[in-house]
Amino acid sequence: MGVKKTYHYLAPKFNSKNVFDKRLLKKIIKTRPDFIMTNIGGGIQEILGLYLREKLKFKVTIICTGGAISFFTGDQAPINSLIDKFYLGWLVRLIFNPFTFFKRYLIALRLIPMVIFNRVISKK
Repeated sequence: MGVKKTYHYLAPKFNSKNVFDKRLLKKIIKTRPDFIMTNIGGGIQEILGLYLREKLKFKVTIICTGGAISFFTGDQAPINSLIDKFYLGWLVRLIFNPFTFFKRYLIALRLIPMVIFNRVISKK
């Protein structure tokens, strides 16, 4: 079986407040893929995936794999295996881009009571 055809598209650098790409949308409509895989970091891929899902009239699976490639291009904070081993990636991201991540982390703090009081954590 396997993959019969693959297509690729190099997306422009998106602005987080205005994520849309008519060229990409036209290419997807023309090729009608079964799967779309995005490799965009910084919370942009989710917005792009939602945009595509809302605009496409056919069923397609959208897989957002994250911005691993952005580590090599310098768009993401460089996190090595030592930092990853001690779960300090959040701190490196905060140092690398404080304006983006400080706000994001403050917003995420609201999730702590939700997790605690809704018993999201399973007890073994």
